[in-house]
Amino acid sequence: MQDNNSVFFSIIIATKNRQYSINNTLKSLKDQTFKNFEVIVVNDYSDYEYKLDEKIISELNFKFLDNKYSAGRSAARNYALNFVEQSSQYYIFLDDDDYLDKTYLMNVYNKIIETSDCNIDIFYSNYQKIYLDFYEDNYREYKREYITTSEFDIELLTKSNFIPIITAVFNRRCFDKIRFSETFDCLEDWDLFLQAAYQNNFIFKKIDICGCRYCLRNDRTNSTFAEFDKFYEARKKILIKYQSFFDKFQEIKKLHLQYLATFENQYSEWVKVIELNGCKNLVIKDSNGREFLLHSKYNPILESQRQIAKFATDDNTLIILIGAGLGYKVQSLIETKDFYKIIVIEPDKYIFNAAQAIVYKKITNTDILYFVDLNLVDLIFELNAVFLTLPISVKKIKYSIFEPLKKNYENYLLKLEKYLISKFNAEKL
Repeated sequence: MQDNNSVFFSIIIATKNRQYSINNTLKSLKDQTFKNFEVIVVNDYSDYEYKLDEKIISELNFKFLDNKYSAGRSAARNYALNFVEQSSQYYIFLDDDDYLDKTYLMNVYNKIIETSDCNIDIFYSNYQKIYLDFYEDNYREYKREYITTSEFDIELLTKSNFIPIITAVFNRRCFDKIRFSETFDCLEDWDLFLQAAYQNNFIFKKIDICGCRYCLRNDRTNSTFAEFDKFYEARKKILIKYQSFFDKFQEIKKLHLQYLATFENQYSEWVKVIELNGCKNLVIKDSNGREFLLHSKYNPILESQRQIAKFATDDNTLIILIGAGLGYKVQSLIETKDFYKIIVIEPDKYIFNAAQAIVYKKITNTDILYFVDLNLVDLIFELNAVFLTLPISVKKIKYSIFEPLKKNYENYLLKLEKYLISKFNAEKL
């Protein structure tokens, strides 16, 4: 039976730059049929002030913690643990775009109460994968999968983390012995479960319900895609940290080492700077692994100058370059001075890093804004902020798309172009 004077679950949500989704997460908590829980949100130094739905949070037992610097997801979660109610018995960690079915907490509560073994440390359940596509300024669901998690097997845990953190319900005593490792930028949940299973022999129990919804965005903006290099580094750290554990499973360890070796080869060649006809150029790979040159093999600097000479712009024009490769076009535009500001949108951080090392580091002009590796929602938020502050003297917004990017980012580019034309009457250069 529920005790309305106590908290049974503490639900902790670390968030950064996701105001567009966290209100939906909070609404799914407001709608729960089980009410004995608290919600603790930690804002990990977002780039803008959060405006949470006051009506929703007024109906929750709610705490909001505002970090004054970016500490990372693990540190934010650990920080929140200092503020849980003393009566709380179980902890749940959600991401800021996760959702729970309205009966989920009630079903978990009933399963815990029905379990006669009070030694269970971590319960976990099945879950749903929700696939999202970006459409008309927001993400819309286009596919759903129901995933049945495996019964707990420590050998299976050495292969990968088969327990999404959203499904885990931790007895509060767990955090007398474990914490999220703040040295991990990702895979911190796998590390947490390895701490629990290997270092502390915690007891796991699967409960056969399905009410958690984990979102995957098809524009590659989940951390799994957006921070792939960090996943590589984190996996290396896990193999080192738990070396004696992985030594017990030599075949699995061998597979991890083969993966790391393959990634090292791919990563070093994904964006490769070469010299061709006296100019720096980039060799990159498309989604099928085929290599292609990002710029002309002849003289990309001269060709950029020729293209810029054809642009009909003046100092009342805001120019948006969607993809700029190594930045030769930016360099040529600066020389003309025929613009109000230049916005460079580079969806590929590896290309931007190469351009930064070769061209951008030499540019001192402050009338250039760079937006790098942003998902569409965050990018549109940033662009709206820029457009709202444009002086009346700016008469035109013109954009250019770097065509080679379409090999890897076609869907992203098409939607961005549609947004610029429909919302701001932008013209193609």
